Amino acid sequence: MSDSRAVETLANDLGVSVPELLETAKQFTTKPGALLDGPAPDTVASRLTAYFTDVK
Repeated sequence: MSDSRAVETLANDLGVSVPELLETAKQFTTKPGALLDGPAPDTVASRLTAYFTDVK
């Protein structure tokens, strides 16, 4: 299952840049660059959302 948002939309929704999102994604996936190829997996998207929500 995947989050329907592309990495650009996810970054925008979280108020961060795509490079910042990808850098942070390294904590949650071994292939952060794969986020550029399609929708974010639910687990990665939810972890990134939680991370950026807690940080800000």
